[in-house]
Amino acid sequence: MSRNRQTYIFGLLIAMTALLLSACIAPIQPAAADSGEQMTDAPASSELTVEQLGNATYSGIYDESVALTDGLYEGEPFVEGGASRPTVQLIEDTVLYGDLNGDGVDDAAMLLVENSGGSGVFTYLGAQINQDGQPVDAGTVLLGDRTQIQSGVIEDGQIVIDMVTQ
Repeated sequence: MSRNRQTYIFGLLIAMTALLLSACIAPIQPAAADSGEQMTDAPASSELTVEQLGNATYSGIYDESVALTDGLYEGEPFVEGGASRPTVQLIEDTVLYGDLNGDGVDDAAMLLVENSGGSGVFTYLGAQINQDGQPVDAGTVLLGDRTQIQSGVIEDGQIVIDMVTQ
């Protein structure tokens, strides 16, 4: 397969993934709750920013942690010279803020999507602890393939997600 055809196929896969994401992952809406900490529109200066989260490290998706750059991680091609490669992307409008570790400081939870070149678009829930204004990875958990996230809230130190899955 020629290099141009590989590049075209890789670009097509990225476009298809973006379409799937836009159809499956809507912005997280704050859950209706009487108590708990709900998503805020704009973090206070001491809270973690989306920019910081888009350049943070996340564990639990692959065997080794991945470091995002501008909200995206692209691994090495599966086959030398190939176009198919693992990707992880932060979904920026899904960030929730609230205290996860009981220190009185807002931490962050967010959705990440992973694709390894196939048809699956795997959604992960990530958590970052706010340590002196810097994100510290608290891990991720797989939510599923092509899940539909309805709402989310950080409540009593826990992340609560309302979602539809297959």
